[in-house]
Amino acid sequence: MSRQEAREHFPDADEALIEYTVASEVLINVLGPQWWKERLADGSESYFAKDRSDTLGRFVHQHRVVSLANGLLAGQGLPGFVDQLEKFRRRSLIGVLHEVGTAHLLATSGHKVEFVTETQVKGADYDLRVDGVVALEVKAKEDDAQYTATSLASTLSAARNQLPPDGPGVIALRIPDHWASNESFVNEAEGEFRRALRISRRTNAILVVWDRWLPSPPQGMVCVVQFRVFDNTDPRTPAPEVQPLVRALSLDAAAAAPVTGVISPR
Repeated sequence: MSRQEAREHFPDADEALIEYTVASEVLINVLGPQWWKERLADGSESYFAKDRSDTLGRFVHQHRVVSLANGLLAGQGLPGFVDQLEKFRRRSLIGVLHEVGTAHLLATSGHKVEFVTETQVKGADYDLRVDGVVALEVKAKEDDAQYTATSLASTLSAARNQLPPDGPGVIALRIPDHWASNESFVNEAEGEFRRALRISRRTNAILVVWDRWLPSPPQGMVCVVQFRVFDNTDPRTPAPEVQPLVRALSLDAAAAAPVTGVISPR
């Protein structure tokens, strides 16, 4: 119905604008008109990259609006989602996007997913419970975060402390796109991920994802999700459920991005 209404209101609009209009309507309905005005319409939220002088920024803006709307729309049917709404309204949107997007990918892959209600209890406040067994902590670094080995180690430490000590746990970490071309990150990061797994047997695996934008002639761009999986060879709680879950999540993420296609700049 929303797509039909958007098409009637903007009869000359291309598919990208229709999709963007419908996504904005989803955000208004799920997170509220005041949230939409303050965080999206006013253009002050760095997550949305609304710098109209920057061509890539316009693509990132549209892509993230649509991706966030898709994740929120799909997440509404998952247990625990409603309890997260107020937190989602306050949180950094990179984190919200990564969490609802991860939940969406797992659910569409056939996994049972539920959002975990915050309790302020160490080891019990991870983000998602998958298939009733696996604890999944979702972390996302801000776009402007600068890489240092200390910062990465701190993020991984905070993530693993959210996982329960006596069950299989997975960390899904989204890193800023520019880290992938940072020489220090390229040279040091694998060692940091391996070290995090050695010192924390509660973590069965770490999934790292980031976006890569590629030109698509004549004037478009395509977002490709890239990933790396680090497995713990000696976890405290071996779980056969972990490997299919992580592999499916990473491969689904990599396959999902091209579906957004070429987004015309606005």
